[in-house]
Amino acid sequence: MIRGLLYQTRDWLGDWTRSGSNVFVHHELYRSSLPDCISDAFTALSSYLSRTPETSEMVLRVAEQKAERLLVSESDKSTSGDILNSLSRVQALLAYCTIRLLDGDLRQRHKAEQHLQILHDWTKEMMNDALEATNNGDMIIKNHLTDVSPQYFTLPLLLGQFSPEQLLWHSWVLSESVRRTWCVSMGLQSGYELLKTESGPCYGTLPITTRKGLWEARNDHDKVMLDMEPGDVDEFALCMMELDIGPDRMARWRFERSGPSEQPIMARQLILDDQQGFEKSLKYETNVPIPSHDELGPRDVLVKLHAASLNYRDLVIAASAQFGPITPPMVPLCDGSGSVEAVGSSVKDYKLGDRVITFPAPDVVVERGSDADVNMSDVPAMLGLGTKGTLRTHGVFSESALVHAPESLDWLQAATLPVTWITAWNALSELGKDQIGPHTWILVQGTGGVSVATLQLASSFGLSVVATTSSQEKADRLKRLGATLVINYRENATAWGKEARSLTPNGVGFDMVVDIGGNETLKQSLEAVRPYGSIQVVGAVAQDTEAVPMMGALMFTCTIRGFLMGSQNQYKDLVRYIDEKKLKPVYDNTVFELADAKEAYRKLKEQKHFAKVVIRIDHD
Repeated sequence: MIRGLLYQTRDWLGDWTRSGSNVFVHHELYRSSLPDCISDAFTALSSYLSRTPETSEMVLRVAEQKAERLLVSESDKSTSGDILNSLSRVQALLAYCTIRLLDGDLRQRHKAEQHLQILHDWTKEMMNDALEATNNGDMIIKNHLTDVSPQYFTLPLLLGQFSPEQLLWHSWVLSESVRRTWCVSMGLQSGYELLKTESGPCYGTLPITTRKGLWEARNDHDKVMLDMEPGDVDEFALCMMELDIGPDRMARWRFERSGPSEQPIMARQLILDDQQGFEKSLKYETNVPIPSHDELGPRDVLVKLHAASLNYRDLVIAASAQFGPITPPMVPLCDGSGSVEAVGSSVKDYKLGDRVITFPAPDVVVERGSDADVNMSDVPAMLGLGTKGTLRTHGVFSESALVHAPESLDWLQAATLPVTWITAWNALSELGKDQIGPHTWILVQGTGGVSVATLQLASSFGLSVVATTSSQEKADRLKRLGATLVINYRENATAWGKEARSLTPNGVGFDMVVDIGGNETLKQSLEAVRPYGSIQVVGAVAQDTEAVPMMGALMFTCTIRGFLMGSQNQYKDLVRYIDEKKLKPVYDNTVFELADAKEAYRKLKEQKHFAKVVIRIDHD
């Protein structure tokens, strides 16, 4: 629960960069006055959220520099009487600390830890300034949101320009911003200390406004006229309440309460109503009912999905019954990341707020266990084909369809892991311990999801990796991700396997080739592999090419291994490794929204992507 709050804080900061506000930065707060520290923090956050593995280190260094600049500029400054400055510097430092504590290297984390005490002191000063302003009337009279010159800083003159409701509204926006920022800041500090040392200070509680809709209201008229039930509670208040009363009581209260006037939250999703291609069969739906807690089965988990990613199989499923027929309406895709909203009575491994990623073959776990491999007979029952997938805002999944997400990844990064990263991990698991090092040579093909995942993992193992691609731009990016050498297969279309082999020491060939093209690339893979090396056949992107005779395995004295994904326990091992090594899965530069899913399908079909094509699932 505490860990969930820390990552929720990071997600809230992301909301700020996307929409200009979040649960503690009000949309009116900086409308008329934008402090330099907020401008810097917003810029740093935007860079952080759009970072790539190649730019991540630089982005964090920029955040460090801006944080140090903030501390220097505020070192001798008094905030007494200036609530806006007091509030803005807390929000800025909070942003810097959050991203560096959760995603920085050891040095960045150490520096951010040193800033936590300053954040604590500033947060207390902010609250003291707010209390003083409330007591002497400055919360209304000298509120920057009124946007008037100092000559009007008296109540009679202000009432000549603003109604009492407007003045009260401005006062509430500022004071509620202070209260919510205090909650988030103190929660980050105590939560991080608790995770680090298993004990942490409790800074107490603070009353906040909980009514849903008030924080999002655009003006005082909206605020006054909103038709709300007294029991309606907004997202931020729900998070604070969960910390106070615990996830179990919160889950019961949140999902069991109902009333005749309550308007339920509705889901959005995309469905396949046929298998005639995504252009024709993929449909967008809104106002989809979300199951209540009582409707969940004993082993069911309700997940609020935040991101999804596509695989080549998703194109095939939308266009044909090659992998099996769907039962319309079918929610496609099997890769996704999200947070747990509710659990069934027998679920033991997950609780409200847990961050999870999908395991696409849950029936394998139920029928054969967590160590069982996936085979072709399991495919028709997988997520997005035999059971509803991840292209939706909310979904009910069996407990066996989930694993805990890496703590070090954001939603988009985590959504790339199912299928491709399990596959890459499974392929490389064939290597022995004596093969871990630069003396082992791996060949990966192209810049699709499995190939890039294999490159990132193999590079983290210290292996020598040669990659193939079709453009200099992609070649440069592959090298930045760790490729030792890159060849352009289009420049030597009929013999790039031999060319790749010539790049290995003494031209002996590759210890492992990860083949993603099937018949189209297998002949070249045989030319590239060393004697008694292995070819890991993990895909068949090209299916119209003449089949390669399997006698090639004898002629080239190698092992050809075909497999699908990996076991759930391998998946869990991968998650632990990613957190340990702080790996950051890359994905395509274009991030699609849920309603634009067809565009994501098109990009995958046209093979214009680099690594995984991802879809961000924003919530209203």
